[in-house]
Amino acid sequence: MFSFSKVLFMGLVSIPVYTFGAQPRCSQVYQELELLRTAQNQIVTSLARNHDVFADQLSDLSFELSIYKKTVPTKALVAMEKSAEAYRKRAQKAFETADNLDASTADLIKRLKSCLK
Repeated sequence: MFSFSKVLFMGLVSIPVYTFGAQPRCSQVYQELELLRTAQNQIVTSLARNHDVFADQLSDLSFELSIYKKTVPTKALVAMEKSAEAYRKRAQKAFETADNLDASTADLIKRLKSCLK
């Protein structure tokens, strides 16, 4: 048997925490899954945004360094741009993964809700 309590996660959403004790009600489980879905979405989206931000910073740095072509090898600038593009692709994949994960979680919650009726 478990008892239910919530903790604040990253100041954004409260996450359910179980401890030994009373068994949770089905409606609580549904609410907890919704909270976890929200937290999951925020975390994965934040990670995907980090890729975008890093790619932008890398591109900006490459542009700034291109002004000093005589001291910075062209190969290095090209490599930086390729790295930035790779991070943009990773960000796009991460956003797609986040969307798929959110859709799967939503489907799970929907099926759980119908089972509880």
